[in-house]
Amino acid sequence: MSKQGYWAIDLEGEEEQLQIFMALLNEAPWQGYEMVEHKVKGYIRCEDADEAFFQNVQFYCNHLGIVSKTHFIAEKNWNALWESNFSPIVVSDQLLIKAPFHTVEEKYPYLITIRPKMAFGTGHHETTYMMLSAMLGMKWQGQSVLDYGSGTAILSVAARMMGAGPVTAVDIQPEAASNAIEHMQLNEVTGIRVLTGDLSSVKGETYEIILANINRNVIMESLKELFKMLPEHGMLLISGILNTDREKVFNKAREVGFSISTTQERGAWICAKLLKCAPS
Repeated sequence: MSKQGYWAIDLEGEEEQLQIFMALLNEAPWQGYEMVEHKVKGYIRCEDADEAFFQNVQFYCNHLGIVSKTHFIAEKNWNALWESNFSPIVVSDQLLIKAPFHTVEEKYPYLITIRPKMAFGTGHHETTYMMLSAMLGMKWQGQSVLDYGSGTAILSVAARMMGAGPVTAVDIQPEAASNAIEHMQLNEVTGIRVLTGDLSSVKGETYEIILANINRNVIMESLKELFKMLPEHGMLLISGILNTDREKVFNKAREVGFSISTTQERGAWICAKLLKCAPS
């Protein structure tokens, strides 16, 4: 497992089982993954894929009835692989996401260019798509924003384009920071502060809107702190949650003090707006 490069893991099975598999292993240090119908392609650096990781992959595949195949990709072939798999996507007929090598004639109100590299967030996954779709319907009016678990910073870039005020993008992966800065430059967007770390990196700060497209466990563990970081009537937009975990997350959110404003579903995933209520 000491090779310099990536393991590509191809998974095939029922869509619901694949969604459960990715949710169970969502905290693994994936460099990226995509889901198409009954297949998932996941990529992880060799140095991050230890024996325990592969044991978990095999265990969940056996348990969920998923067929898996693993092959090695050399470091130099990484960008070529992404280019061959990355296609433009349109969100809610308003936002076009493309790579630098795409030529698209259609015009949309918003255009974001993403160079698919090491960080998660291209708009293809249901959770990112729903976050962007929800953001298109929001009034930004210069409001301060925290993008928690920012990945490629696609949500940060979109927020600034839509009229948000200063944005702070935070992710625990160092690669996310460099990718975020590159996407600011590619899209000629300023006003985004990029940090590497967890919520402690912004402890004591407040934001009018918080975006969190992470996973159920991190969201649930962070809800209390995120609540504190919002002013009265502030909003938390979350995704990365399976529909089967909806009530578990919502009950925790209500316990902390949030009210559930709106929800949407795409595939097996949900996205929800949570509002910070005034004390009764």
